[in-house]
Amino acid sequence: MSHACPSCDSTSLVPRRAYRHGSLSVFVGRLLLVPSILVLVLGSMGVVGFRPAATREAVERARAATDELASAGVSDGLVAEVVASRAPSDSQLAALSDEQRQSIRRAQMAVAESGAHATMSRVTSSDAFRVLVVLALASGVLGVFLVRKTSVLQCTNCGTSAPSA
Repeated sequence: MSHACPSCDSTSLVPRRAYRHGSLSVFVGRLLLVPSILVLVLGSMGVVGFRPAATREAVERARAATDELASAGVSDGLVAEVVASRAPSDSQLAALSDEQRQSIRRAQMAVAESGAHATMSRVTSSDAFRVLVVLALASGVLGVFLVRKTSVLQCTNCGTSAPSA
């Protein structure tokens, strides 16, 4: 089936894919897609890492860290600093044995991890995050609409585009 070019009446039209909108609209569409993709990625991290009992888990991890440090013979003041997520001073660490320093590092990691889970749970369960997800979804739909392509027939002689039938 041969179509004629609307400008030069040539029959040498080839199928191409072209943006439905102008270059400025495509640029805006791509800008709208970026936040929706970021919210999708961050939201999926929150859903994967979501723990309904995050505060209870944080308390349990802090208690386990306290017990481990007490069994290693670390002073109560240093244990309180580690559980409060404060770094002990170098002079305090220098006075400890290697085993005690390793226990402190493990306890710091456990406390930091439980804090990260609790924060992610708070963020993903908030109403502001739900509003952000809805806005990201809306901007993503608009962005996809603006960057869509369509099939056209382009003349090889003059470069004019015609809609494909």
